[in-house]
Amino acid sequence: MNQSTLVKSLPIVAKALGRNMGVKVELDASHAWTDGNVIYLPSLPLQDPGVETLGLGYIIHEAGHIRYSDFSIDYAEFSPIVRKLIGIMEDIRMEKCIIRDYPGAYKKLSNLVRKLVQDDFFQTVTTDSSPAATLCGYVLHKGRSKMLGQTALNDHAKNSQAFLESVMTPLSMTRINSVMARLSAAKNEGDVVKLAQEIAQILEEESNRTTPPQNSDQSQQKQAGNDSQDQDIQTDDSQSTGESEEGLDQGDDDTHDDHGDTPSSQSDESDDFLSGLSTSSNDDISDDNGDASNGYSSSSVGEMSQEEFDTALQFMKDILATTESDSSDLPGDISDAFEHLVENEIKEAANQRGNYAVSLAPTQIANLTSPGDHQQALDEAQAATAALRSRLVQLVQAQTKVKRKTSRNGRRLNDRKLHRIKAGNLSVFKSTSRKKAVNTTVQVLLDKSYSMEDDMSIAAYVTLSLTAAMKKIPHLSVGSAMFPGYLDSSVTVLTRQNQTMDQTAGYYPLVQAEGSTPLLPALIWSGDNLFAQKEERKILFVVTDGVPDDMQDCIELVYNLRQGGIEVYGIGINVDRKMMSLLFGKEHVSIEHVGELAEATFSLLEKTVLAA
Repeated sequence: MNQSTLVKSLPIVAKALGRNMGVKVELDASHAWTDGNVIYLPSLPLQDPGVETLGLGYIIHEAGHIRYSDFSIDYAEFSPIVRKLIGIMEDIRMEKCIIRDYPGAYKKLSNLVRKLVQDDFFQTVTTDSSPAATLCGYVLHKGRSKMLGQTALNDHAKNSQAFLESVMTPLSMTRINSVMARLSAAKNEGDVVKLAQEIAQILEEESNRTTPPQNSDQSQQKQAGNDSQDQDIQTDDSQSTGESEEGLDQGDDDTHDDHGDTPSSQSDESDDFLSGLSTSSNDDISDDNGDASNGYSSSSVGEMSQEEFDTALQFMKDILATTESDSSDLPGDISDAFEHLVENEIKEAANQRGNYAVSLAPTQIANLTSPGDHQQALDEAQAATAALRSRLVQLVQAQTKVKRKTSRNGRRLNDRKLHRIKAGNLSVFKSTSRKKAVNTTVQVLLDKSYSMEDDMSIAAYVTLSLTAAMKKIPHLSVGSAMFPGYLDSSVTVLTRQNQTMDQTAGYYPLVQAEGSTPLLPALIWSGDNLFAQKEERKILFVVTDGVPDDMQDCIELVYNLRQGGIEVYGIGINVDRKMMSLLFGKEHVSIEHVGELAEATFSLLEKTVLAA
């Protein structure tokens, strides 16, 4: 499968993104959260630009914490202001690691920050801001803007810097900037803890001065400022010119403006992103030295009046005196706000844009009761599909058989071809080759909705027979499921890819028709299940009457699944061929009884499962 053409379905993209980043993503949770191992999200709509930006951004951000942060650090031992500074700076360090290892993450994180700016998550520093909020706002805005190249925060950074410089002593400002400049060199969260503690120590030392800094101190400031500039971390040329968001994903034609992203551009970015995950490149955020105007150095070097100095001392003391209740209102970790941000965006997507969330929760096979006689059901299915199974085995052998030919080099001569030497043809050596079979995974999806009631036994038998027959094919991994699932779930698993039919065959004859035809979530679940398999080729067979609840959405999703590398085929049971054609195009067959299964499906299997 080509990851660059991954299906444009947000639930599938979200779970695939987690897999590519080495973490597990579970949907249908009550709210957005993570336990340090698994990232949980509520049910997501099929497509929605706002939910996509927040949801994928949240996955990347939390995956970064899981991969790079140190969960063993006890934050309780630090003061409230130090804890807040650690959280802000660790987010910056961790996201820099993500961008380094997963280049496509830069665009998604930048889009996330842009949306959070538009939604007023990043509050600007004002005259009403508390001393601690002013400092935290500066560290947050300046760090993300400069070190991560998140240009949506440029104005916030300039504003917070101006406010902080107006109320801090020049020397304390320069010393804090020097600490921030070293953040890019932090190798782990432990280093970040030391930097946050150093900022607190600077505030402690500077707030205990008794006189304003004079010439000697100014000289120290200038020297510290020069040191800070030497260490300063600058974004690459494309970022400093505002082009970074397009430059990091090579070949990406999507464009973004300050008004947000269109649904189509959001989906395309999902593809580019999942494609970028598969390979690493050099850091897209460079560490070159840059102009001081873009750095952390303070511009407010000069003498202060005693009144200004006293005000600055009190300002720093107020920061250090921040209480636990005060810190809850300070800007900080993006994760803290995601629970309500994602939930609100999902509600807005449904209420204002008509993009409703789709549940994917499957009922596992352990929940099924009265399994019946597995062996009896399997024997009957194998008897009914003996012809199909025999033809499949013969075709597999023909596809992978040894081919003999002559070549210009080798170890064994072909006596019958030695006469060629007189004519100058040196192809006289024996050689053999065997065509390599392509590893393939197959999902069979059974429609057991109420409209299938008259043909339910046939449909279930067809599903059992088809699954059992394909289980016998080498290099083929086969699973089956039915929809709607039990207990209000979208899908019930009948046979997993790693199970044998003698463990599950007894379930099929007991399937009863009920409920509506929620093909859309079943297709999403099947797509995600197939993408999770390691085999190169991925095929989906849908046994149905061709009348889903959401026909247009299903047509679009079938198209997107095919674009993403999944081959989708329909098997209609006593159904109008026009309905099947509408849903599956030319890639379908229709049968009325099990006896037609071998002939009807063989042509599909011949050109799909066994094609090289």
